Amino acid sequence: HDPELLSVGVDLKKRGKIVIYDSHEDVPQQILTKPWIPSYLRKLVSLIYSRVEERAVRAFDCVITVNEPIAKRFRALGVPVVILYNYPLLDDIGYADTYIDRSPLICYVGNITKLRGVDRLAEVAKLTGDPLALAGPIDAGDFADLDWLSSPNVTYSGILDREGVSNLYERATVGMVTFLPAPNHYDALPNKLFEYMVAGLPVIVSDFPKWRSMVEDIHCGLVVDPCDTGDIAKAVEYLHGHPEEAREMGLRGRQAVLGRYNWQSEGEKLIGLYAHLSADLDSARKR
Repeated sequence: HDPELLSVGVDLKKRGKIVIYDSHEDVPQQILTKPWIPSYLRKLVSLIYSRVEERAVRAFDCVITVNEPIAKRFRALGVPVVILYNYPLLDDIGYADTYIDRSPLICYVGNITKLRGVDRLAEVAKLTGDPLALAGPIDAGDFADLDWLSSPNVTYSGILDREGVSNLYERATVGMVTFLPAPNHYDALPNKLFEYMVAGLPVIVSDFPKWRSMVEDIHCGLVVDPCDTGDIAKAVEYLHGHPEEAREMGLRGRQAVLGRYNWQSEGEKLIGLYAHLSADLDSARKR
């Protein structure tokens, strides 16, 4: 599951084990945006890692990825690939049909980093005058300071369990996924996006082609320039100024997740992969 364990996977394969590598990120692209790696070294580190990864995965039985661009990179190496989309468990997130009765509350749940634009949401809350609720682990090394977390209309709840996350969604009026432009973001479909949707929240997302296409096709939210806090604030004000329309967006998003964007079918693919590889191993041992 983690790139740091590639060498362990190679060792296990030498011992005759089935080895599956879960590449849930495009790590070579991700390295290019790592703030703790000096900028002049990132391309070199990315290239070196890419070579190490390619050599390791050629020995594995399968690679699991989360989108087509990552899958294409591994298929080019001749490695079997299965795409499992990062959709939510339906029982994991509650739903309360109380949207119209709620007071405005901007919501973000997930890793709190600069690249995900989370600190900008505090400025959005200041511009709109609406409260902002944040939850998730903070990458403190990513920020020069964390003063923005103590702004009067910002509430940080730390890392919540699943019940806590559901409770937050049942109070919120808009879910935010305003990641900043980065190579690893354009083709991602964050799990939190589908969590907001199944909770019945209208969403505000970054104007990346894949995200725009999905949100506009479902009519479940608004698309914004993630680098423009004024643009994000206008979207928040629109949703809070049109609660009936916002509620309908949330309901359309929820129906889309219930009907398609959920873990059930993806889980069946995963179990099918395990069964197939286990059968191959049993057959090889009998021979």
